[in-house]
Amino acid sequence: MKKQMCSVKEAAIALDVCEATIRRRINDGKIPSKRYGRTIKIPLSFIESEVKNPISNVQRFIFG
Repeated sequence: MKKQMCSVKEAAIALDVCEATIRRRINDGKIPSKRYGRTIKIPLSFIESEVKNPISNVQRFIFG
């Protein structure tokens, strides 16, 4: 069974940003997420779509 969600740490590693940036973007509503108790999970489909176009999407992601 393929994993469908990832942690904040895994997302930060995949997008080459710090965890605080991921958490800020989640709070801003720019990253979709689900909360399971104290754990935050991010859909892998979102991460994969951001990784496909690394320059423009990540720059837009980081700088707003």
